[in-house]
Amino acid sequence: MGHGRGNSPTYTVRLVEIPHGHTWYRYITSVLSPHPLPPYVVADLYGRRWQIETAFGLVKRLLGLSYLWTGSFNGVKLQVWAT
Repeated sequence: MGHGRGNSPTYTVRLVEIPHGHTWYRYITSVLSPHPLPPYVVADLYGRRWQIETAFGLVKRLLGLSYLWTGSFNGVKLQVWAT
């Protein structure tokens, strides 16, 4: 990935394709070897990622946190507590 022109780096990635029913799902990962990260694990991790994103969005909506002022754990705890 990347075009390698100027200061733009290029990255080697792995394309993982998994059939599910009549549909093929494609994922890109920077883990090149299938031994530590087999295709079924890639698909499972992607699904879990969206569960986390959905839960995070729900918490932000319920608490009225449209913007988090920091990325640190303590900072987020303080902002949630203050809200």
